[in-house]
Amino acid sequence: MELSYATNPQSLFRKYAKLVTWFSNQQLGRDFLKHNNLFIPNEKLGLLLPNGYIRLGTIGKDKREAQLVVTTRACYAPRLYPALQAIDLVSRWITSFDEAKELLAWYLGLRGQPLWATRGIMFAVSTFNPDANEESTSVDGQVYAGSAGQTWTNLRNRSGDGFEDSTTASNFFDVETSSGDTTNQWTYIGRGVFLFDTSALTSTATITEGGNKFSLYAISIVNDCSQSLSIGLTNPTSNTALANGDFANSHFTFTKQATDITLASMTTSQYNDWTLNTTGDGNISKTGITKFASLSSADMDNTAPAWPGASKQSNVYGYYSDNGSNKPKLVVTYTLPAVGGFLLNFV
Repeated sequence: MELSYATNPQSLFRKYAKLVTWFSNQQLGRDFLKHNNLFIPNEKLGLLLPNGYIRLGTIGKDKREAQLVVTTRACYAPRLYPALQAIDLVSRWITSFDEAKELLAWYLGLRGQPLWATRGIMFAVSTFNPDANEESTSVDGQVYAGSAGQTWTNLRNRSGDGFEDSTTASNFFDVETSSGDTTNQWTYIGRGVFLFDTSALTSTATITEGGNKFSLYAISIVNDCSQSLSIGLTNPTSNTALANGDFANSHFTFTKQATDITLASMTTSQYNDWTLNTTGDGNISKTGITKFASLSSADMDNTAPAWPGASKQSNVYGYYSDNGSNKPKLVVTYTLPAVGGFLLNFV
């Protein structure tokens, strides 16, 4: 997430500076930012930045002052950037600043869905999460194989030794070497399972390629084995509960649905986003359950990592849907046939 756009001409905060600044000066926007634990001063803002703002004040009858306030982290960008990305995706069809304002409110979930249609289509962005326990349509969790002193192939080909599907946080994947001095012996391989009920898209939706993201909120990262996190597909026996046998290779499709992200480049205490590739876009179900998996790059490629020594591991520990916030999410951008071909404004 960008900290400053001073040297970034492609910044969406720069491109939509007028829009985000307008939003920060509205009661709706102030309430939204404060609800997300972001400070906004009482004075009017002259500019909202990814990591701060310019505050306008009065020092006399005819004099005003401007004060720049910045932080060392991109505090405002994470909350607004997904909406700006969605707006930028459809920007060529936006004909006025008022339309941009209504779309920003819509994408942030602050207004009911408008019948915003241009050139015969309606654009939409929806965010999906797996069900928390007790699950009704979808599940998330981890399945794993664990047995000391195994070759990589033997461990990866096991039918499964355990699972977690009712935990607030766990590993999104895990690979561990065995204790002792025997080279190339492994103890554990874990895989993340993430099911999303995306049936609300309906069969009439046309999913936009390149505009869909799978996101995981990381808490801690260990990378002894120099791994990346890969996104694949899974098909557990049940859509609402996991079992030991769901680790079996037959329950996974080891085809990358997005470009891998190295653990070295991942960030804790925030979402890490995988933009789905064409294959991933095509595996979003419009009428049922979308089923993604997180795996180590070695597991995805079926190639054992270089031996890092005994009792080593690589994993990403983060939140699952049983946590009250920062759940795994799938953001889908799509179009629907226009309803009457008109625009319904919020005002």
